[in-house]
Amino acid sequence: IIFIILSLLSVREAIFDVLGPVTGLRVLDLFAGTGAMGLEALSRGARECVFVEEAPAVAKTLRENVAALDFEAESRVINASYKQALRLLVETAPGAGTPNGGVPCAGSEPGPNIVSGTGSEPGPSAEGGAGLESGSRAGSGPGFDLLFVDPPYRMLSEVEAMVTPVLSSLLSAEGLAVFEGDRATRVTFSGEPVFDRVYGDTRVVMIKMRRNGC
Repeated sequence: IIFIILSLLSVREAIFDVLGPVTGLRVLDLFAGTGAMGLEALSRGARECVFVEEAPAVAKTLRENVAALDFEAESRVINASYKQALRLLVETAPGAGTPNGGVPCAGSEPGPNIVSGTGSEPGPSAEGGAGLESGSRAGSGPGFDLLFVDPPYRMLSEVEAMVTPVLSSLLSAEGLAVFEGDRATRVTFSGEPVFDRVYGDTRVVMIKMRRNGC
């Protein structure tokens, strides 16, 4: 059990080392559990986080964790299935029903400074601090700047089919989606993979959305 916990902490730390600064970003933690990824983002300066958790007991613990860390003002917990939450978030997103979800194409905005990579873990500092351009990206149009998707691995194909059609509505112009799966996972979510690496038994894939006409 201790080894599993240390492995999870190691993967989380590696993800944020690659992302770099997240100050001012809007975050969606789609399979939040007790909130580890979203709370980590908030602790590093993210502007806000929406947590989605289906199990009532786990959602209760999540709310308690948010309160204990004094992040209630920056947090919203949705106690619903990820499908229900996606429907709600897409319907209430600015520009819903318009091309690219109303999100402008990236032009002069600097994109994420993430170094593409594949293979096994070389150590947290291997990316040389590469990450998101937090200052210029925060609030760059409607949608979330950072989306975490870490479903039960058996559900990954189903989740990919559900998330792909709405990804452009969920993400801001330069938003990134971060997916976790087992080491054999192969996902694209119809986006552009900008990072792909295996950490132990876990594969981490970071995807930037391709937008029509961009």
